[in-house]
Amino acid sequence: MQTMYLEKAKPDKQIGHAFENSIPMILWLGEEELKTRQAKLKILYKHEEVKVGLDGLAQNVLPYVLQFRTDFEQGKV
Repeated sequence: MQTMYLEKAKPDKQIGHAFENSIPMILWLGEEELKTRQAKLKILYKHEEVKVGLDGLAQNVLPYVLQFRTDFEQGKV
């Protein structure tokens, strides 16, 4: 797991950092996501984005992590 926190960092810079470092997913949590209680999970290796509830966040993200693991083991990543 990696974290990147830069004051007023541009989303493109953060996504670029993730791609450069082969980070498969980004959990996006901004003001709007806090209001709606729905974080954005960007699944970079599949070029997908899904919303996951903040309540029970670990349980909501786990299926995507397990899918990445399976895809990685099968050489799909």
